[in-house]
Amino acid sequence: PGWPIPFSKRSEYFSCLEQFYLDTDGAGKEEILRARITADIIVDLNSTKEDENEKGKIFNDLQEALNAASEGDTIFLEKGCYYREEGFNISCRCSILGASTRGCILVSKG
Repeated sequence: PGWPIPFSKRSEYFSCLEQFYLDTDGAGKEEILRARITADIIVDLNSTKEDENEKGKIFNDLQEALNAASEGDTIFLEKGCYYREEGFNISCRCSILGASTRGCILVSKG
């Protein structure tokens, strides 16, 4: 029958889309900046305790940010590898946006 052809094309399209996300940051610079500005919480692995105290909603640990999040908050992740051995615990409904599709990596063994 003729159904295998559309399925093989769909696979090819998804492969191209995946490669696009691997080769680019996924969104334009303006869109990433807008997401950062409108976020309720920012997670930046390079932030210091002074940044956190001064600006309030900046964390250098994703789990700390998840603990501080309230219902409906948006958490923005700067580029980096976010690793937690025991897994990430999310206690409320929140959105997590990244600065890049290839530069924000979440790793969990939990």
